[in-house]
Amino acid sequence: MDEPRNEEPVDETDLFEYFQIVWQRKWGGLLIINCVVIATLIHTLWLADEVYEAQATIMPLKSSSGSRMSALTNFVPGGLPFSMSPGEENLNRFVNILQSRTLAEAVVRHLDLMHELYRDVPPQERPTFQRVVKHVKSDLVQATDNKKGLVQFSAQADSPQLAADIANAYVQHLQRYLKENIATESERNRIFIEGQHQQAVQDLEQAERQLQAFKEQHRLFSLSAQTADLMTRLGTLKGNLMAKQADLNVRKRSGVAENNPQYKTLTYEIEVIKQQITELEEGTRDTVESESVALEALPELERELARLMREKAVQETLYQLLGQQYEEAKIAEASAEISFLTLDSAIPPLLRVKPNRMLNLLLGGMLGVMFAFAYVMLQTVVEKYRNRQEEEKG
Repeated sequence: MDEPRNEEPVDETDLFEYFQIVWQRKWGGLLIINCVVIATLIHTLWLADEVYEAQATIMPLKSSSGSRMSALTNFVPGGLPFSMSPGEENLNRFVNILQSRTLAEAVVRHLDLMHELYRDVPPQERPTFQRVVKHVKSDLVQATDNKKGLVQFSAQADSPQLAADIANAYVQHLQRYLKENIATESERNRIFIEGQHQQAVQDLEQAERQLQAFKEQHRLFSLSAQTADLMTRLGTLKGNLMAKQADLNVRKRSGVAENNPQYKTLTYEIEVIKQQITELEEGTRDTVESESVALEALPELERELARLMREKAVQETLYQLLGQQYEEAKIAEASAEISFLTLDSAIPPLLRVKPNRMLNLLLGGMLGVMFAFAYVMLQTVVEKYRNRQEEEKG
């Protein structure tokens, strides 16, 4: 038969025994709790750096260019895997620009943050410029969309004034960045037409000077009514032709397809004007006798005067038409401008955000309780182990 085995008794400790054990060692536990709380208090009051947070709020302004997307949509990629409305996309793109390295570098240079953030550090021991930029971009600033059409931007620093300066500097450099780097299609068209308009002004002044000098030299002050009318009509047609060609060049630079109805209409109008000019200059069977006179048939002196008058009429017409296009281009550029309104500028905060003294004390108390409980349990295990060793020796 198998002999019964002697099983060692298993120590069982109920909840009441644990309470007795903790009560017996309460003074050691309270000492640990007080030490942890005092250490936390010292760190919170004297050792931890105070951090202040300033906040600015901006509202992106919608473009007044109708249903067209803002140029900002095509300038900065959204990078989001789901579709959003144009307003939400623009808000996220403003947030992306605010969190960019380019703006962080501009603000670090503008406020000399390498010195302001490390005033107590010797110059030779300060971090590099790129590390400071990364620290500002990742740790000190934050831009968020509040889901109400506004962008809130916050900055943290060890002084209230510096936090407000950083936030306001970001807003300032955002406006400058948008103005200097985003060239819209309307702006490119305006620059092109502006150059054509300035050249037309110079050409008109030159044509007027040449005509006046020719008249004064040869003492000519008028031509026959038929010849003057012919020259005026030729000048008007050629001025219209140059204006239409300039409009066609603008559309080509904008990427308008050749099968576009407006593109085809401009091409057709240009060909018709060219045909009319040819008929007036060379004469055709379908025109009346007064319009069939070829320019080469005029006397040399009269022909030169007519040429100068025609050139003046060309430049006057071109000047007027380009002036109208230039004003329209400026209006289109202003309507497509990307801008925002600063609703709340950052002001120096009165209260700090870090350290939170109450929260730190609560965490210190909880940590002290955990250490005290661990101390009591460790003492109990050690005491039981010693008692068992003594019993085995006895």
